Amino acid sequence: MVEIELENYDKKFLSSKTASDNGGIAAAAAALGKPHEDFSEVDLLDQPGEFTWPIVALSYLYIRKDLTYIEDPDTQALLVSFIKALYDPNFINDCIDLFGFSTVNDITREDVYSALDDLITTSTEEFKFEAAGDENDKDHQGDYYISAKRRSFAEYERTENEGRIADLEAEVASLRSMIESMPIHVDYDDDDSNADAALGIAIASIVMWAFAIMWFGCLQKKMIHKDVDEGSLVSDINVPETNGHNGANGL
Repeated sequence: MVEIELENYDKKFLSSKTASDNGGIAAAAAALGKPHEDFSEVDLLDQPGEFTWPIVALSYLYIRKDLTYIEDPDTQALLVSFIKALYDPNFINDCIDLFGFSTVNDITREDVYSALDDLITTSTEEFKFEAAGDENDKDHQGDYYISAKRRSFAEYERTENEGRIADLEAEVASLRSMIESMPIHVDYDDDDSNADAALGIAIASIVMWAFAIMWFGCLQKKMIHKDVDEGSLVSDINVPETNGHNGANGL
């Protein structure tokens, strides 16, 4: 189905896609003014502009200028960084790709950043973000970095096991291919030939089972080690209980 084009303030008929491709949706935000100004009378509908889309809604936040009502300075810093992330293309562009949203223009973004610098806080730190594609930097492992590269030990261990499993599967596939390509001549009239063929198959089977047992033992050891580290391992040794009477006799 073809989208119905709407007539905007400048008497131009256009679709929402045409407006979006030409920055016409973000253009309606020009009516907002500065972040610290009163916008109770702001109307984003039918704003002027050649490609301005006539029907626009906006998500917004109310932020107190004085953040000292939050006792923890780090929480203040985290709140400010979160608000900045809402305007960061590394994060907000996901809303464009996944939901078809439009972000504000560069002027509005800079106005917001400027207003955030004027907030009253007791924090001396700033949380920073690190994308998965950023270059490695040891300082990014600090307390005030939110990094897409960080993983828990359990996640790291699972990744390592996935690699080992893939290697073992490749080895088993190679062995299977080698076995299938082995020239096996079976002469039912010759007992020695039958014995050689059976011996070759048995050896290949033993090798494959050995790899499987080694892999299972390695994985089980890793799982037990992980449970011990997390304090979740429970002993299954049955220790007979002794009552007071037997204990007295023993003494």
